[in-house]
Amino acid sequence: MGQAPPNKRDFWWIVPTIGGRFLSSVSSPEVSMIELKVEGMSCMHCVKAVTEALSQVPGVTKVQEVSLEQGRARVEGSPDPDALVAAVKEAGYQAEVREAGAAG
Repeated sequence: MGQAPPNKRDFWWIVPTIGGRFLSSVSSPEVSMIELKVEGMSCMHCVKAVTEALSQVPGVTKVQEVSLEQGRARVEGSPDPDALVAAVKEAGYQAEVREAGAAG
């Protein structure tokens, strides 16, 4: 008599990390691109601060771009858009979600 096939939850320990965050499941939510309008940035230090703030939001797999000139930020992943806005505001800038869509 054979053993039951392993469940994907049994393999949580072999899943790689993304951006330093450990993935707890073999399956992942749909990855999307979220664009934010960011106001208040005036220098490259501001860009770095916004980039670091966004990278710490759960669900962000990559901060694609933070543009000083265009006043925007783009992230990939499956984060809560409200959490992105809150992170930027906590860093000292204003933000609002412009759009979200499938990445790729």
